[in-house]
Formats: sequence, C-alpha cells, structure tokens
Amino acid sequence: MMNDTMKNITLLVARVLVSGLFIYTGIGKLMDIGATAAYAGLPEWMVWVAALVEVIGGAMLLLGLFTRYAATLLFVYMIAVNVVMHLPLTADDPGNTVQFFKNLSVMGGFAALLVSGGGRYQLYKD
Repeated sequence: MMNDTMKNITLLVARVLVSGLFIYTGIGKLMDIGATAAYAGLPEWMVWVAALVEVIGGAMLLLGLFTRYAATLLFVYMIAVNVVMHLPLTADDPGNTVQFFKNLSVMGGFAALLVSGGGRYQLYKD
C-alpha cells in the first residue's frame, strides 16, 4: 500500500506530465492561429477556444489550482477533440486512430485526478 507521501508525489508527477502536453500544444496553437485553423479545417474562433482551454487548463493542473475543475474541463474538451478531429476511425489513417486512443488514455488520467484531487502539493486544496 502506498503511503501518503508517495501518493502526493505521484499526483504531482501526474499533474506535471499531463499539463505539459496541454501547455505545449496550446502555446503552439497560439503562435499561429491561422495556420492551425487551416490545418485542422476549423474556424479561427474554435482554435482560439482550444488554445486557451489547453493553456489555462494545463496551467491550472500544473499549479494544482482547482485541480478537479481543470481535470473536468480538459476531460470534456478531449471528448470534443475526439468527436471533431478524430472520428470516424478508418483503417487507412492509423495515425488518427493512435491519436484517438491516446486522447482516451489522457482522459483516464483526468478521471483519476477528478476522483483523487491534486494531492498535497498544490496551490489550492480542492
């Protein structure tokens, strides 16, 4: 059985690892909204929303600020990403299928953070 210190360190590591993905990709979108919109085939306002959700939600997870709310926000966001960007799954685009299932895996991490909270090492205890 894991002691409290190890549990809290594990939750911190989980938050740092998951948040990094979203902060990085969100900043990438913000660097060139137009190119991202063209690549994704989406209107620019949707890319703005996506980028802000990724950067703000990722930062909230990193800092442990309202962790459960941030995890919920990003969980719902990933549902939208999978529906809009990755469905339908087809055999002729295996990279898309990998992205779809990667997103489901990340959603599992968000579900765990939603249940457990951010642990001891966070700015706001939720």
